[in-house]
Amino acid sequence: MRGQAERLLPLIEDAMQDAQLTPKQLNMIGVTIGPGTFTGLRVGMATARGLKLALSIDVIGVTTLDVIIHAHMADAKAKGFKYCAALVETKRSDYYLQINDVITGEILLPACALEGAEIIALCTEYQLAGQMMMVGDAIERLISEQGAVQDLSTHHLTCPDPKAGINLIQQHANMAKNKGDDEDIQPLYLRAADVSAAKVVRYIQE
Repeated sequence: MRGQAERLLPLIEDAMQDAQLTPKQLNMIGVTIGPGTFTGLRVGMATARGLKLALSIDVIGVTTLDVIIHAHMADAKAKGFKYCAALVETKRSDYYLQINDVITGEILLPACALEGAEIIALCTEYQLAGQMMMVGDAIERLISEQGAVQDLSTHHLTCPDPKAGINLIQQHANMAKNKGDDEDIQPLYLRAADVSAAKVVRYIQE
């Protein structure tokens, strides 16, 4: 999306008006730290930091993958799955993936960027089919490219659940408070920046 920096603050202002809240009524800000586009993450996190300084309130960062998994852990557990995975679009040939243990909540596979064939190989090698529920907006592309994986439960997701995000942010805030942490949020980048040399070299003439 172009013009993110110009559109974000007006959108926040509109949301505050709809909720009939003023900035001084806020006691915490939640922001996604990735994975995502470099520009989008920088704009979002810079805005959150600016509001933190202006309002003297805490900013809590969570990953999109954590929010997706958090929203579906209870459902996965109720259906007897051992693992819950988030599979998110990168708009490139690969996918963002994270896998958590449903019982312990521990991360089995940390957030990473993998090709579709690597994901299928991973499921086969660790016999995850039948034991894992996979949720995300990249499910349909994975199936169209790699074919359906037998006994792998998949659920297409249009966007992460905002309520699940708020709940997870609150949990992170409570843990940070108990530990006395006040760390600055850091972006989650899963790949190097897409940078290429200029096609035309221009020199400044004196």
